Amino acid sequence: MAEWGFAHFTLHNAADRSPVWPAGVQASLSHSSGTVVLAATRQPLCIGVDVEQFMSASTADETADMLMGAGEQAYLRTLPLDFAHAATLLFSLKESLYKALWPVLHQPMDFHQAALIAVDFAQNRATLRLEHGFNAPFQKGCLLQAAFLIQDKQVITLLSHPFKQPA
Repeated sequence: MAEWGFAHFTLHNAADRSPVWPAGVQASLSHSSGTVVLAATRQPLCIGVDVEQFMSASTADETADMLMGAGEQAYLRTLPLDFAHAATLLFSLKESLYKALWPVLHQPMDFHQAALIAVDFAQNRATLRLEHGFNAPFQKGCLLQAAFLIQDKQVITLLSHPFKQPA
């Protein structure tokens, strides 16, 4: 933030516990088990970042119905990852989506309101589709792109999407 002229910036939370960034800055923050990730931009983007430790196989099985629809479960089982790693990737992607859209929508999202429809491991990219209409431009069917990094014990995801604030 100092590089952008906010030398004495201190991160605070809004009443809804979301971070309060300086005017003109879109950013997202996540942390897990000693890892902190931050994505920030001054571009007109919705941005969300997440880091997750891989869930166990039993946790993946127990939470599958809450996190994903039957089609997503079937799709995850075709990926070249074990189901627990694939479920963690999906969870992190949906967390990044939620963090990206919260500043625009200011409403909770259910995990089933977006679906993972494609994963490209060669490019470390994923595509999610909104299964629920919110407001323009986030209507049902809207496609959102994300990047991911799979490491030894964790996954990091970043979702960004163009957004122009109404005048």
